[in-house]
Amino acid sequence: MLPFAAAHNLRIIAINQRDYVGSSLYASAELNRITSPDVEHQESALQAQGREIAAFLVHVIKSGGVLQVLQDANGKKTGGLALLGWSLGNLIPLSMFGNAEYLDDETRSTLEGYLRTLVLFDTALHPIGESPPQGLLELQKPDPKATPKDRGNPLFSTPFSAYYTPVPDLSASDESSLKSRADVYDESTGMQNKIPTFSRMSSAELESVSDAAAVPRSGLPLLRIKPDIYRRTSERALFDTKGSFKNVRALVVWGDMSVTLCVWAAKRIAERAEAAKIEGKLGRQVEIVKMEGANHFVSSYNDSSEQLILTTFRRKIHWDEPEYTVQFLAAHI
Repeated sequence: MLPFAAAHNLRIIAINQRDYVGSSLYASAELNRITSPDVEHQESALQAQGREIAAFLVHVIKSGGVLQVLQDANGKKTGGLALLGWSLGNLIPLSMFGNAEYLDDETRSTLEGYLRTLVLFDTALHPIGESPPQGLLELQKPDPKATPKDRGNPLFSTPFSAYYTPVPDLSASDESSLKSRADVYDESTGMQNKIPTFSRMSSAELESVSDAAAVPRSGLPLLRIKPDIYRRTSERALFDTKGSFKNVRALVVWGDMSVTLCVWAAKRIAERAEAAKIEGKLGRQVEIVKMEGANHFVSSYNDSSEQLILTTFRRKIHWDEPEYTVQFLAAHI
């Protein structure tokens, strides 16, 4: 993605998640909070995630080169920061926005003039505190064809990178129609552009964009934090913000050929946003946008430049259509 950023007036900063290669390992006390069964400890762990990314954004702002968000008479915005999470990594931006009350006054004040958009890119269910409905439960079962190495890192099994039957209308989709979706790649047709992403990557490429050691150490424990905690956090981040960072809108991007549980996650966000409006809650402006032809790994990173700074929070590198992804984000952020 990075080589295409400047042409679209974007500067992209890609951050590796804590405990993954290239970032700091968690201290024992931090891991103890993440793995603790105690609700207060788990909530504290997510608050810490939010404080860390907020501190990084403040650092970026104070380092210079970031323009404040400006809006013209027609409502068009320029400048500012967009914070993007992908897949399970959406827990990080949601932790910041959902725990804004725990940020110190100086941090909140600094961020207020620069934050522009919260982007949830093909989010999984865990970060929003949702579980699959009964009809889709079997989709959570491990891939029987996965290797032992794949099972150690469940995201890196072929079904997560496949292309599935396109979903034409999110609002009209239901458990039955989503359950019937199939991998569209057929070896006999030679549809090279629809081969699952990981099937087109060499072992060396997969190795270079993954960190198997971090998954059992902190990745899976983060997923075992109680769903109710994630749900309350996402509720405060999106639907019941109490006016926190009130000028920041939420952009929810879903791939119409992505894995079904991510499509369901986008549907649940849309439903919860509508319910919040009916209940009169002070929520964020939430826009749900379909990315056509996109599977779960539609983009890819490399080097940067200019104007709106898109801070992406990643666990893994995206791969398939980086230029399309940059164009799409530039048009919607």
